[in-house]
Amino acid sequence: MQLGSTFSEQKTAFVERVQELQQLTTAEAYTKVLVKRTDNKLFGQSISVNFPGTKRNLLVVMPGSIKAGIDLSKITEQDVLESAEQNVVKTLKDMFSFAGYRLDIEFKE
Repeated sequence: MQLGSTFSEQKTAFVERVQELQQLTTAEAYTKVLVKRTDNKLFGQSISVNFPGTKRNLLVVMPGSIKAGIDLSKITEQDVLESAEQNVVKTLKDMFSFAGYRLDIEFKE
């Protein structure tokens, strides 16, 4: 018999839907983050043996959405596209860095 913790955790993030919008927001992404935890406890104490009735599974689903577009309060006549590109880069990097991804974003004219 071996003593120690049996705690494990798994995180998964995925884009559920990307929708085009007819407003200054150019796209909206709906996401869910899944957090799965498993452990064995007996009388509130972690144990390393999987006795029947001691294994706990917990699944937490955290939904969210993010919009990409233009912040009209910060634009002038010549920098509309630059502002939109900066907002898109920040939004996408923040969204995917939570799931452990690193993005390299390129724009084409």
